[in-house]
Amino acid sequence: MTPEDLSLSQAQLYCDARNARLSPMRTRVFTAIASHGHPIGAYDIAAKLSQTGKRVNPVSVYRALDWLVSMGLACKINSTKKYALGTFESAGPKRDVDIIFLCCANNSAKRVHSPEIERKLMQIASTIDFKIDSVTIEVNGRQL
Repeated sequence: MTPEDLSLSQAQLYCDARNARLSPMRTRVFTAIASHGHPIGAYDIAAKLSQTGKRVNPVSVYRALDWLVSMGLACKINSTKKYALGTFESAGPKRDVDIIFLCCANNSAKRVHSPEIERKLMQIASTIDFKIDSVTIEVNGRQL
């Protein structure tokens, strides 16, 4: 699935295939991130969703974001505490190692997975008797 293809309807199909429920709040959060065009923070999402009338509690947004991240439909950018979606190589559950490329010029984010880097990190961890739960590598630069 390419970034351009990751739309709400495809997210719904992706969830349906995994017997997962894209609830109304999750749908609204997904749509808010997608329409923003670049990474956005949870409080900004709450403010954006509150513009339609009823105030949206940031806790509800965080719950939806946690679920979207767990399903691989969004990724959390730890260095900026923002979220992005539809800009990674493939939707799917978070792997042990994710690499997020952050473009400083257009604020885009692309999540990719490198089996080579994962293997090397696992190899290093095993030499020191360490179990990796998860790794997120953030790479800052400019998209060419």
